[in-house]
Amino acid sequence: MDMISFKKTFHFILICVELEVLANFQGTVLKRSFYTKIRNRPLEYQTIKTNTTVWDDEFMPPIRHDLKNLIFFKKSDVIGYLESRKSIDGADIIEEIFTAYLASLYKDIGPVTGLNRKPFIVLESKCKEEGKKIHYMLCKKMDALCIKSPVAKMRSIVTKLLYTRMSHLKEAAVYLAMFALDGFIRHGINSDKPVIVQKGYGNISDMPPELWNEVSKKFPTELTKPDLTIYVDFNSSRVSTTTKVRNLLYSLFNNTMGPIRIIQKPLNDHEKTMDTIKNILLPHLDQNLNIVKDWY
Repeated sequence: MDMISFKKTFHFILICVELEVLANFQGTVLKRSFYTKIRNRPLEYQTIKTNTTVWDDEFMPPIRHDLKNLIFFKKSDVIGYLESRKSIDGADIIEEIFTAYLASLYKDIGPVTGLNRKPFIVLESKCKEEGKKIHYMLCKKMDALCIKSPVAKMRSIVTKLLYTRMSHLKEAAVYLAMFALDGFIRHGINSDKPVIVQKGYGNISDMPPELWNEVSKKFPTELTKPDLTIYVDFNSSRVSTTTKVRNLLYSLFNNTMGPIRIIQKPLNDHEKTMDTIKNILLPHLDQNLNIVKDWY
């Protein structure tokens, strides 16, 4: 190798080394800035319009979904549990949970039963962004009351409990949030509006299948069951479910949480997805969107 070729090779190797060092440095800086952003991000901030505290879930810390530790069978169980935690976790945070819960309740709302009324539909999907779009489109199409679970005040306190790492209180707050959501649902149906809820009383599809039986055990029987759950399973290797998981979903919902329909459509093909949902709903509704036949 002559001197010129050697110099070119040496300079090329040197440039490669410099680029590698620069890439590693930038990666380290990015990682540090990301975690610094999480660490320095305020847990709460004041909104300008309402001057109320908001807990942002953009950087929600991870938490282990172990639902076997706390299973409440009745609302009185969770209220008693929270009362017993006042001396341990502090009365202020417990009162904050109760305040958010009571502020979310509707009073004097009768039960929702029988046919010839507006439907209560739950929309679930593992692909959250696409699920949100379908949820919005379906609400707009049916002129329905569009609800995201949990309701706003309870969502704020649940997020706060996630930030403060109080998973035991978070589980209790999630349980109370189901009753708050139930009030919204019954209020909407009694106001002659279809109700479509994203994630229902809790997005089971986000949880490991081995926990589904535990979730079904803690589902309170006094809550209003969905008339139909629509599980949108997009044809994508990242989000699609297996046949075994779909069979588990059918079994769980039909036995505990009401009828379910699982549809599989290409990702981003909203028109075909909406057409399929339309074909599922219309045979059971009249021209005023009242239920004339159930989905069992």
